[in-house]
Amino acid sequence: MNKATLLKDHEARWERIAYAMQLAEIPSQRQLAEKLGVSSPLITGWKDGSWLPGQGHILKLAMWSGLVVEWLWTGRGRKFPEDQVSPIDQAISDALRQRSDADKRLVLRMVKAIEG
Repeated sequence: MNKATLLKDHEARWERIAYAMQLAEIPSQRQLAEKLGVSSPLITGWKDGSWLPGQGHILKLAMWSGLVVEWLWTGRGRKFPEDQVSPIDQAISDALRQRSDADKRLVLRMVKAIEG
């Protein structure tokens, strides 16, 4: 694997970690370090690619965020377990539940228009 590919892989992994932090409501690298019981420089190393997260850390982050471990580590497979709805899908569902049938039909037409 060449250096450019490794760089791309670690950047993509960090994006998934940052997404997991957002879902788990962990607002900063410092707070992630505290929650995991590791040093802040270690988390910085994950971000800049000088260190890889340990399996236990990825497992904890997956549990806190509701993400699938394989997706969080590799980017492959399902992002969420099959029986779990993504946070945005749940928010949309909750918002629509409170609307009239006419509003729901309007939203459905808008979604179909986006699909093309």
